[in-house]
Amino acid sequence: MSKLKVFVSSTWEDLQPERGAIEAALSRVQEASFIGMESWGSRPETPKNACLVEVVNCDIYLGVFAFRYGSVDPESGKSMTELEYCQARVLNKPCLIYFKSENAFVRASDFEQSPDAQQKLNALKEELQRNHVLAYFVSADELKVRVIHDLLQLIPKIASHTLRAAHSELEQFAQWMRDWLVVTKYQIRDFNTVGDRHIDITAEQKVKVGARHIIQRLLVRCLEGEINITHVNDACVFLKNNDEITEVWLVSIRLVSQLARIEAAKHDNIALYTFDELIDESADFSKYFDWLESEVKRRSVDTKYVDLSCTKDEFDPVTGLKLGTNHYEVIDHYLDRWLDDPVKEHISILGEFGTGKTWFCLHYAYRAFQKYKDARDRGVQRPRLPIVIPLRDYAKAVSVESLFSEFFFRKFEIGLPGYSAFEQLNRMSKLLLIFDGFDEMASKVDYQKVVNNFWELAKAVVPGAKAILTCRTEHFRYAQEGREVLSAKVKAETSNIILVPPQF
Repeated sequence: MSKLKVFVSSTWEDLQPERGAIEAALSRVQEASFIGMESWGSRPETPKNACLVEVVNCDIYLGVFAFRYGSVDPESGKSMTELEYCQARVLNKPCLIYFKSENAFVRASDFEQSPDAQQKLNALKEELQRNHVLAYFVSADELKVRVIHDLLQLIPKIASHTLRAAHSELEQFAQWMRDWLVVTKYQIRDFNTVGDRHIDITAEQKVKVGARHIIQRLLVRCLEGEINITHVNDACVFLKNNDEITEVWLVSIRLVSQLARIEAAKHDNIALYTFDELIDESADFSKYFDWLESEVKRRSVDTKYVDLSCTKDEFDPVTGLKLGTNHYEVIDHYLDRWLDDPVKEHISILGEFGTGKTWFCLHYAYRAFQKYKDARDRGVQRPRLPIVIPLRDYAKAVSVESLFSEFFFRKFEIGLPGYSAFEQLNRMSKLLLIFDGFDEMASKVDYQKVVNNFWELAKAVVPGAKAILTCRTEHFRYAQEGREVLSAKVKAETSNIILVPPQF
């Protein structure tokens, strides 16, 4: 494990010996390194910005507090020590807090500060006492001993948390792998962790060979990190010792080495994949890609599109009153940030007839497709695949299942084994759904039909999904009506209700 960065925060006026003691303590803890202004040299930032950046980058915040509040930042009215602590708290950094005991030998000048500074110091100390288990010290030497002891207790917990985080990615990947096998018609026989860097899934499928059916038994090994030759050799040994297994798939989230591919090519019953490559075997989007590219070029979207700006209103969640309006010069930039945001909220784009909503959908989807294709060609993890659904073409669809069945299986002949496979891709954050023309799906005179159609589309917006929905502004009688429908506040008929409504 690389060294953990320990940011040391304290007032400079009265704690110079203590800072030196902490630096000496950290020199004796192999897993930790001291981060403080003493070691920086010259830097182009202001001292305030430099300190706050280091808090962001640190692994542990270590605060030492005595009898002075410290110099105050004129912008915030807080001392640098308090600003550093607040930054650490906002970022959920592990905090070790030390108070200099009032029984310690101190100079009278250590207490000399204004009544306002003393009041702020008292308030800060009360906050620290509420939020943390504190340690007290009398001398710098005693502080040194306490810091060493506390770091040696804390560091293994941080290392364990980091390891669990890495393992949680592997566990999530293996769960997705298991679910994908299920929707591609495999039966799961076993699912277990073997060692600490891979998870094995045993599955089987009935395969037709000539006039008869045979059972293909498969071991899928989900691997953390890169697949290498050693993993291929291990698969060979496994096959020799397990007669009932007919094939082994080695699957990683992102990486397969060239030498591993060369070695695996020597064996008919060993296959190597990244997860995206495995999905490609069951989901062929090539006809959809061809349509998207030809539609963009047919309409000259690639050469004549003009960037759109947009506004986004903010409302009080309790009163519903409008608080203000955000202005964005290029809507693409806002949506790019939204795509990277893990929150579940989705995007509704409202505009009058002729404002360019459909062109925007094609433009943004084509731009996202270029990024997807580039990632695929370079063999790196792919961004979401943009799926543009012109709702006017599917206005007669009575359910979201029939809409997607028409889209995936009839129009573009995408080789998914069923609607459940589309749902799984959606849950695995593989798709960006772009529903264009919500106003085309319902009669404008039937408000309940509008509501029902929204809730029908909402069935496709499962956890893990990201969706954009466009609609004419005038489709809703009032702005508030649009907000209520798109934020799922208006209920559908009973048959359409889902448990977790999406927020557009």
